[in-house]
Amino acid sequence: MAVDAPSGLLVAAIVGNGLATGATIDQAVKQLPARHRIGSADYTRYVRAADLTNGLYWYPPLGIGAAVVTLVAVAHHHGDAPPRVGLHRIGNPSPCGFGSHRAARDARPRSSATAAEPSVQ
Repeated sequence: MAVDAPSGLLVAAIVGNGLATGATIDQAVKQLPARHRIGSADYTRYVRAADLTNGLYWYPPLGIGAAVVTLVAVAHHHGDAPPRVGLHRIGNPSPCGFGSHRAARDARPRSSATAAEPSVQ
């Protein structure tokens, strides 16, 4: 069964945005509440060990890739008539992804500046 370009882009956009949403929910529901229990200094060590090592190779490509694939799918679909299954709606997750990225970016300097300790080895 052959997959046409709009369907493939739609699936890629859904998967990318789903992964980005899952990563955001993981941060908000599991990791940030743990910060209040373990304290800022320990949480800063955790962030340095996790997000500033492997996270550098996971989160930026995921966030940027999901946004780019979504925008390409929207651009590819723009002007096609009639709209296919949900393609006209997939432009909406992109601002949400940029918003969560901005919130995480703004929180990063505060969390890493809370503890003046040497980096985790």
